[in-house]
Amino acid sequence: MKIRNSFVLCAVVGLFAAFLVPASVQAAEKKPILLRLGHEMPENHPYHEGAKKFAEILARKTGNGIAVQIFPNGTLGKQAQLVDGLGMGTIDLALTNTVVLEKYEPRMGVLVMPYVIRDWDHVYKVVDGEIGKELNKGLEKKDIVVLAYHEIGHTNIHSVKPIKSPSDVKGIKLRIQPGPSYVEVAKALGAIVVPTAFGEVYAALQLGTIDAQVQSASNIRQSKFYEVGKHYIINDLGFFLEPLSMSKMVYDRMTPEHQKALREAAYESALWQRPYARGKQNEDLAFLEKNHGLVVTKADVSEWRAIIEPIHDKFPQWRDLIVKVKAIK
Repeated sequence: MKIRNSFVLCAVVGLFAAFLVPASVQAAEKKPILLRLGHEMPENHPYHEGAKKFAEILARKTGNGIAVQIFPNGTLGKQAQLVDGLGMGTIDLALTNTVVLEKYEPRMGVLVMPYVIRDWDHVYKVVDGEIGKELNKGLEKKDIVVLAYHEIGHTNIHSVKPIKSPSDVKGIKLRIQPGPSYVEVAKALGAIVVPTAFGEVYAALQLGTIDAQVQSASNIRQSKFYEVGKHYIINDLGFFLEPLSMSKMVYDRMTPEHQKALREAAYESALWQRPYARGKQNEDLAFLEKNHGLVVTKADVSEWRAIIEPIHDKFPQWRDLIVKVKAIK
């Protein structure tokens, strides 16, 4: 009987002692959920800064319950591989451009089709509103959850030789973002489309494998494309976005509280990253002109619009959506 009472006493004392352990110690013993986020740009790029802000906000909202490890420079794969990984559940989170997502939701092409979007205010009214929700639902059917839309920047044509009008593009070897919408743009301009991974663009420009690319100022600076191409024409080809997406398989394993925190952290980080990225674009373009001799030409946009706008009719399945997008004021 005494032995039994001793066991009971020990159990009670042990249980009481457990309650005396500080909550901070108990929390420290519980490891956070670790999510891996991949993107293709270097650590000094606006993508990376946006990813860091997302990780910071998410950690705060979850009491360090979720940690995000960021893998830049394409260490988890190129953009197409990252998106495939999201769909298969082998990648947790990724920042990839909307053109790459066309493979899974073709209507994403409307967001990058030249001369559908007017300006940055317009694009965010689209993606943060009902149209954005509709597009996101299409991606969720393919196991990709768009948490929020970060920003790439204003994209134009960067080239080895000067380009001043649409006629100068005819016959050149052009690297474009890999999607059906931009293939049609290149065809309309008479360019030869040369599929090129982002990491191979520098060498391709240097060796003459490509003559030009559709690119943002920040990418030109961060990847030193100015060393192999000195010309940049601003013809308002696109207002490109970089959705922060998550594997639906991974997302569905999260608690409702963590799902809410993920969406909130993504959107709050996007609200921070968007003006930051735009400021960097302007800063980088001015820097490239002043310090690296980039020759910047402002195009007569009406010339380019006259050739490219008719491409919209080549996608009759998008007609209603394009009308809706253009109607947003």
